[in-house]
Amino acid sequence: MRSRLPTVALPLNASTVSSAPAIAPAAPFVERRRHPVLRWMWRIAFGMLLGGWSLLLIAWLTLHWGILPRIEQWRPQIEARASQVLGVPVSIGAIHVRSGGWMPALELSDVVLHDRQQREALRLPRVSAALSARSLLALELRFEQLHIDGAALEVRRDRSGRIFVAGIEIPPSGADPNSSAVDWFFSQHEVAVRHGHLRWVDEQRNAPALELDDVDLVLRNGLRHHDLRLDATPPPAWGERFTLQGRFTQSLLDASGDWRHWSGTGHAALPRTDISELRRYVSLPFEVTEGDGAVRAWIDVRDGQVQAVTADLALRAVALRLAASAEPLAISQLQGRVSAERDGTVLRLSSKDLGFATADGVVWPRSNLTLVLREDGAGTPEAGPWLGGQLLADQLDLGVMARVAARLPLGAALAKLLGELAPTGKVTGLDARWDGALDAPAHYQAKASVSGLTIAAAPVLPAGGIGRPGWRNAAIEFDANENGGKARLVLDKGALILPGVFEDPEVVFDSFSAQLAWRIRAAAQAGAPPAIELTVTDTRFANADAQGELSLARWQTGTAAAGAASGAGTRHGRGARLPGRLELTGSLSRGRAAAVARYLPLGVPESARRYVQQAVLDGRVLGANFKVKGDLWDFPFAAGASAATGATAGGEFRIAARADDVTLAYVPSQADWVSPWPAFARVR
Repeated sequence: MRSRLPTVALPLNASTVSSAPAIAPAAPFVERRRHPVLRWMWRIAFGMLLGGWSLLLIAWLTLHWGILPRIEQWRPQIEARASQVLGVPVSIGAIHVRSGGWMPALELSDVVLHDRQQREALRLPRVSAALSARSLLALELRFEQLHIDGAALEVRRDRSGRIFVAGIEIPPSGADPNSSAVDWFFSQHEVAVRHGHLRWVDEQRNAPALELDDVDLVLRNGLRHHDLRLDATPPPAWGERFTLQGRFTQSLLDASGDWRHWSGTGHAALPRTDISELRRYVSLPFEVTEGDGAVRAWIDVRDGQVQAVTADLALRAVALRLAASAEPLAISQLQGRVSAERDGTVLRLSSKDLGFATADGVVWPRSNLTLVLREDGAGTPEAGPWLGGQLLADQLDLGVMARVAARLPLGAALAKLLGELAPTGKVTGLDARWDGALDAPAHYQAKASVSGLTIAAAPVLPAGGIGRPGWRNAAIEFDANENGGKARLVLDKGALILPGVFEDPEVVFDSFSAQLAWRIRAAAQAGAPPAIELTVTDTRFANADAQGELSLARWQTGTAAAGAASGAGTRHGRGARLPGRLELTGSLSRGRAAAVARYLPLGVPESARRYVQQAVLDGRVLGANFKVKGDLWDFPFAAGASAATGATAGGEFRIAARADDVTLAYVPSQADWVSPWPAFARVR
C-alpha cells in the first residue's frame, strides 16, 4: 500500500523556479515480514533453552534443599551405589555437607574398600570432594576436586598374574579394559592424595611386601589428557624419596580408563636407589646382584605399549651378568645415558657419554654407541632370534673391549677372536652392518678408522708354515664386506710381525705406508674355506736398516687339494691353500749391508743365512731390486734353478744389489775356530 505525500503550495516566479532545488519522488515503502518457519525455530530453541535451565534449576534446588540436608540418611544407598560402580564392597563412616556456593562440597570419613576375599584394600580416613557442575549434565557423580588425606592403598598381583588396585582388577593387556570404576576415576577433574601409604604385594614372585610411605599423588584429567605425579618414600634399604610423573593423551572417542589407547611420556627420578632390590620386583634384561646410585628415566608410550626407554645413570659398586653365558662384570663406577627403542621387530639400543670403570681397573672411556638388532618375528631356533643388525660407535677402546669381551654378550666366536688377537687401539667412526647371526653373518659391511692399533700375530701351524701376521702401533682406515675390501695402513714408529717369514718375526719401521685391497671368493666345493687374494700397492718403508718401496705385492691362497691336513680341515703343502702363492716386486734406495742376513726369509737354508750373517760385516747398499714369485711352499725355489735367471719351474727368487764400502769375511770365523783368512775391506 502506497502512502501519499501532502501537497505544498509554493509561489512561482522566476527567482524561485531558478533557485529552488528539484525534489525527487520518494521510493515506495515495502513492509518486511519474517518467514513463519524461522519464527517457529527461534521459539523452539528458546523453549529448549528455558526448559534446560529450568531442569538445572530444579535439580539444583532438589540437590540443595532435598538431598544434601538429608545426606546422612542416604548413606546406605550411596554405599550400595558405590559398591555397584566400583565392583567391590564400599563402606562409609560418615558424610558431611558444606553448601556455601553454587556447587556443594562433601566430606567423607573412614571410607573403606574391600577385595573379594573381604581383605581391606583401601582405607581413606578423610575425603574432601567438591561436586562438579558436569554431574548435572552427565547424570553421574563427578567431582571438580577430590582431596584424600592419609589413604592406605594395597596393590596386589596374584599367582596367576592378575593385578588388583584397591581390590579392583586391572584388565591385562589384550583383554577388554573397559571398567566403570576405572573410567569413573579417570573422569574426575582433579584427584589429590596426601600423606598416603602404598603396599605392593607380589604373590607371583613370592617377594616380601613393599611398603611406600608419605605418598603424594596428584591426577588431573581432561577430555583428552591425563597428567599425574607421584612422590613416595621407600624403605631405607631401597634408597631416598623418588618421583614418578607422566602426561598422556587419548582420543575423544575412547573411554577415559582405556589405557590401551594412551600415548605420552612417563618420567621417573630416583636420586638414590639400591638396584639389587629392584630385581626382586622387576624383570630386568640382565642379572644384578648389587649396586646403587641415581637413576632418571623416561618412558615413551604409544597406544598403551612401551616404545622407548631412556635412562641417565650414575651408579657405583655394580655387579651384573649381561647374559647367562657371560662372566659376571663388576663395575666400580658407571655414568652416562642409555636408551632402548622398539619399532615392530627392530630393537635399537644406544648409549651417550657412557663410561665405566671395572673393579679390576679397566676403564671404558665415555663414548656414544648405537646397536640396532632386527628380530626374527617367528623366533625359530634354526633362524635364531636376530636376522641382522648394525653397530655405530664414535669411538671404541679395543684394549678395554678385549679385556671385558668374556663378560659381554658378543657371541663365542667374536669373544674368542678378540682373545686371540689381543687388540689395543682406538676405533673411531665405526659403522658395521650384518645379516644373520653375529658369530657367522651371511653378509656384512664395516668401515672405521683405527689408531694406535696393535694386533697379536698367530703362531706358526704347522711347523714350517707362515702364521697370521700382526702389527704394532698402526693406523688403519678400512672398508670391508664379505666379498673383500680396501684399507690404508700406516706405521709410525711401529712394527710388522711376520711369523714364519723371518727368523726374527718383528720388523721395526720408522715409517711404513701401504694401500691394501683384498677379495674373498666362495669355494666351489660346499664347506670348503674361501679363496683369498691380497694386493698391496703404493708401499713405502724406512727404518734403520733400509729404505725402499714395493711396486707390487700380491698373495693368494692356493687352489689345489694336495698337502697335509691340519687343524679343522685346512690343508698345507705345495699347491694347497696354505701357505699360498706370492708375487713380490720391490726396490731399496739405501740399506745397511750388515743387516742383509736379518731379512733373509726362513725359506733360505739356515746354513746360507748363517754364512751371510757372519760374512757381511759392514758396508752400504746403494740400491737393490728384488723379486719373489711362486708357491711359498717351495721358497726360495732353489731346486732346478737356472744359472742365468734363478727361475725354476715353480717360481722365481732374485735379488740384484749395488753395494759400496763393504767389509766381507769370505771365510768367516766360527764360534770355536778363528779364520786365518783376512776379510776384504772397501769392497764395491
